[in-house]
Amino acid sequence: MPTDISAPTALAAMLYVGLLLLGLVILWRLFLTPWGRAFWRQPSALSLANYPLNEIALCVLVVIAGGVVGQIVGMYVSQTIGLKPDDQLVFQGGGFQLGMLLGVVLASGILRASAGRPLTTPTVSGGPSVVVGGAITLAAALPILVALNIPWTLGLQALGFEVERQELVDLFGRSESTVTLVAMAVLATVVAPVVEELIFRAGIFRFLLHRVPRVWAYVIPGATFGSMHANLFAFAPLFALGVILSVAYERTGRIAVPIVAHALFNLNTVLLLWAGVDI
Repeated sequence: MPTDISAPTALAAMLYVGLLLLGLVILWRLFLTPWGRAFWRQPSALSLANYPLNEIALCVLVVIAGGVVGQIVGMYVSQTIGLKPDDQLVFQGGGFQLGMLLGVVLASGILRASAGRPLTTPTVSGGPSVVVGGAITLAAALPILVALNIPWTLGLQALGFEVERQELVDLFGRSESTVTLVAMAVLATVVAPVVEELIFRAGIFRFLLHRVPRVWAYVIPGATFGSMHANLFAFAPLFALGVILSVAYERTGRIAVPIVAHALFNLNTVLLLWAGVDI
């Protein structure tokens, strides 16, 4: 029996398929052409982040403390003004993200105070703009994420796990408050990409890159990034996304590239949800 599909849903699905096809072309160029092989032979664009462990430990504590305090403040404010439970979750999530962002700012100040240890990184001259680089990164990531997500989901279902969406994705799908939806969209497409990329890529990945075997420098922040979303079905795709974002950062030396790619990934999810596509 045919099912009616709305115009926004059909358009969103067509655009998503177009992105997947574009991503396949980019992957072909990256891995199956002489240009791509030359691209991967280039040295890392990131230098050693030469910070002592005691400073790194202090920065980690500052970021965690910022997130915890921000979440507590968000919870207190949302309960004080009498918001609904779903809206309280958004306030708490926003408080957590903004608290971590404040922690990152403070941690950056700690590192800047260390004489002779600038936070800037070298960039690859002649590369694309950060927006183009971010868009290319997203397009290249999508086919990989889809190809990984299907067997991962089927495997978990075969083991008896029931499919469940991430809490905030589920909340976005059922919320009827325009203010809540807009707040979630801003958090997802602006705040979260900046905070998470500064922590996982500019922080954890760059610190590990020249200190541990390269594979672990990719695996550790990728696994941490996937785990923090607290959803088993989303873990593998988010782990892969974390690795791809680390690759983009290392290849370009510009943290803005994975930030843009992360923001576009979240924006793509938000638009699909708004268009009624079940993800």
